Amino acid sequence: MSKTRYALIATLLLTLPGIVSAQRGRRGRRPTRASEYEQPRDQRADRHGFGVSFNYGQPTGEFSNFVDRGFGADGFYRYALDRYGVVSLRLGGQFLIYGHQTQRLPLSSTIGNLVLVDVATSNNIVGFGGGLELAAPTPAVRPYVFGQLGSSYFYTQSSVEGSHEQFEFARTTNYHDWVFARQLGGGLQIPLGRARRGTSVLLDLGATYTYHGPTRYLNEQGIVKVAEGQYEFHPIQSDANLVTYRLGISFSSR
Repeated sequence: MSKTRYALIATLLLTLPGIVSAQRGRRGRRPTRASEYEQPRDQRADRHGFGVSFNYGQPTGEFSNFVDRGFGADGFYRYALDRYGVVSLRLGGQFLIYGHQTQRLPLSSTIGNLVLVDVATSNNIVGFGGGLELAAPTPAVRPYVFGQLGSSYFYTQSSVEGSHEQFEFARTTNYHDWVFARQLGGGLQIPLGRARRGTSVLLDLGATYTYHGPTRYLNEQGIVKVAEGQYEFHPIQSDANLVTYRLGISFSSR
């Protein structure tokens, strides 16, 4: 088991006791006055939450033998199932680029170097999933953990654009594969303040371990030129597990 997976598991183990003890303490305390049976409205957790984050991806296991790192973004939406926000439904999606290269080539063999274009090739992962989130109902920093099931789409794509143009005029998907994905993640949400109409703004720090299992994909060395204008694809088959670290902003409202 890699050091990054040990670190992620340790983070989750440290977060879970706080969530459990906070919930037990709230259930175990008996109210002394009738008014304490009523939970003040301003102490209720926000029902809705959503956010976006910048991601740094670190491959683990076999995947780290073929891919160095990845960069991307993710987003999520959660809906609290209880008044304190301990248990929530969570939906999320991610996009990660784990390889990219650009070549300056002739538009065609007949024109030669009279017209040159930029051919960009990127290796990408798009994923989505849903599951449950557990959080400690604390008034300040909000620790949380979640588990999700979903799917990931690995694909390598090449596109063509002019040297001084900002738009693509041709694009091809060279190789792709759909795989089942399981995720375990956790993090901290730190309040930054409240925006208009009572919407809370929070700094979101966390990490997610994604298990893909056997996957077929291309890396930056997976497209090989065999003749003028002819290329071969050499896909890799391996586990494609990774840890993503995120830094983002989230919002919550009632």
